[in-house]
Amino acid sequence: MKKITVQMCGVALLAVVFGLPGSVWASSYAVSYNAISGFTLAFGGGAGNLSPFTLSVDASVTDYGLAGGLSMMDAPAACVNCSYNNSFTSHGSATEYAYGDAQIVSGQVLSGIGAANSIGEISAFNSTGLSGGSNTMLASFSVTGSPGSVSFGFLSSPYMNATLTSGGVSANANQLMSISIYQGLSKIFEWKPDGISGNAFGGNDSSDPFTLNSGLSMNGLFNPGSGSFAASTNSLATGTYTLKITMANYVDATAVPLPAAAWLFGSGLLWLVGLTRFRKKN
Repeated sequence: MKKITVQMCGVALLAVVFGLPGSVWASSYAVSYNAISGFTLAFGGGAGNLSPFTLSVDASVTDYGLAGGLSMMDAPAACVNCSYNNSFTSHGSATEYAYGDAQIVSGQVLSGIGAANSIGEISAFNSTGLSGGSNTMLASFSVTGSPGSVSFGFLSSPYMNATLTSGGVSANANQLMSISIYQGLSKIFEWKPDGISGNAFGGNDSSDPFTLNSGLSMNGLFNPGSGSFAASTNSLATGTYTLKITMANYVDATAVPLPAAAWLFGSGLLWLVGLTRFRKKN
């Protein structure tokens, strides 16, 4: 009678185990965005004649599709499983989607109203994906007569968040911001705001409150608020120069479900332990 009872219990337990779903839900979320406003460019000495700026680009991809865009000022949103467009804020992880977007709001830096935004956001449910948005603004200017210089100033409001839930494997958020000046192929000036004064190549950064070049992973948050940035070049010799302003925000995330086999193995161990105790008692 005891053997029949044990066998019946075993059959019932196996039926429950095999009835488990094929996977356990898992999710990962990451977002990175930045809003640049009040961007001012000023010439000193014999520098001037800034040409118009160019373009923005973004791309997004998940297990479910690919989207992307390229334009002069406002890249079409790359949104898989979503409908966001020029929405540069966190949208949460309630659903699965990937969103990348970029926009040059204004290239009027000589008037002090230059502005641009970019975002990468991914919410992965039992999948893997990446997304990002970037703005690259190119222009040229000249220095004639006497040595000239260029100064920059802008406001930045960045945000990054990476979150893993049960079953989440990875969540990474990254940001990039740089201002470079070239004469031909030679780099004359480069500034990558990093929260440390004195790190500008070929010039000086007079205000660098927090980093705009960093990343975070797993469970992390970067939310410094709004900060004012400023830098200037050393004296520039006579000639023609290329100005390059780049900002980018990109993320990736992976969530892999725990296979049913793992639950089967764990449940089998529990059943064996119970069976052993039953036999010892009887």
